[in-house]
Amino acid sequence: RTPAMSSKNSFKMAMLAASIALAMGSTAVMAAAPTATQLPGAGKAVLGTPTIGTIASGAQTITLGGNTVINWGVASGATINATSQPGGFNIGSGAKLTFDGGAGANSILNVDVSGNASQIFGQLKYINGTGNLFVANSNGIVVGATAQISSTSTGTVGLIANTRGTIAFDGTASDTSIEYQGAGGDVSVAKGATIGGTTVLVSGGGVVNVDLSAFTSGAVTLNAGVKNSPSTLVNDNTAAVLTATGDFAGPATLASFASAGNASSSGALSLGGNARVDGTLTNTGALTLGSGFAIDGAVVNNKTMTQSASASMGSLVNNGAYTGGGYALYTTDGGITNGASMTGIGYVQIENGGDFVNNGQFVSNSSLDVYGGGNVTNNGQATL
Repeated sequence: RTPAMSSKNSFKMAMLAASIALAMGSTAVMAAAPTATQLPGAGKAVLGTPTIGTIASGAQTITLGGNTVINWGVASGATINATSQPGGFNIGSGAKLTFDGGAGANSILNVDVSGNASQIFGQLKYINGTGNLFVANSNGIVVGATAQISSTSTGTVGLIANTRGTIAFDGTASDTSIEYQGAGGDVSVAKGATIGGTTVLVSGGGVVNVDLSAFTSGAVTLNAGVKNSPSTLVNDNTAAVLTATGDFAGPATLASFASAGNASSSGALSLGGNARVDGTLTNTGALTLGSGFAIDGAVVNNKTMTQSASASMGSLVNNGAYTGGGYALYTTDGGITNGASMTGIGYVQIENGGDFVNNGQFVSNSSLDVYGGGNVTNNGQATL
């Protein structure tokens, strides 16, 4: 069973017909931290003709006349902050970069081709338009504790640390989407940062480590090692890791939580049909399994886990307090090992020869079915 990936993982930019190069490579290279007033440098517009404002006290406004792609950190041909700023897409803690959409549906894609991770410690804003604001760097993106990223648009705020898809942006009419594959760099979003918009995407090919309190508004998609390209030649990265700490602030909501590898949560989080974990999901916080929760991966609960609907997972190891709420629990690729407390469990079905092992307290108000030759072992207290 493979969970369906919906359009929440596909972010279109109309008329994005440009020749851009997302720097290929999966290892983040960290340059020195940007100075307080540093702004992106060595930029070249490869789509669109933006109006570049002058820099004053670490602040700059770039006005879009249409959909725009800017490569930052180019080796030659730079026309935007060519010599006044170091190459790459970096914003210092006291700097402010504003993209003015010009009251139109104008999107901006910033591609860091410097070979170093992008570091955003200051303000990055999109105003006066209905387009998207993207930063793409396959060498990684770091959002520091002092960063403020926001958009007044109905479009998407996207941080993408993935290598590009197999379809090149070659200027053809059909080439209108940002495609990325599972490989790429890491993304970190520190506690103290603020990120807000109508929809927010944070995607990386390696480790995606975010503090949920940074998201102040919008429907948030978190991806680690997950491709959005439809091409069969583009693979997910099963070595990726998605780590969520903290709790959501303000009206922010979770649209998607997806990892092609492992994932962990240490805050308060609710996952339903918006979840995909192909490796192991480890909970050390307060995790609620809501309607539609069905992942292929294993689940390890080390603290508090609660079902508010039927749930399906590859296997379950419980070392904490698991409350079933009377709902059904299914494991599809392995069994259930309970080392602590599982109470209020509804119907339990274990498939494919998985074992049921109880070393703690297990209380079910229904029945337990084990298919495929699995064993049932009770070393604790079990009530069925």
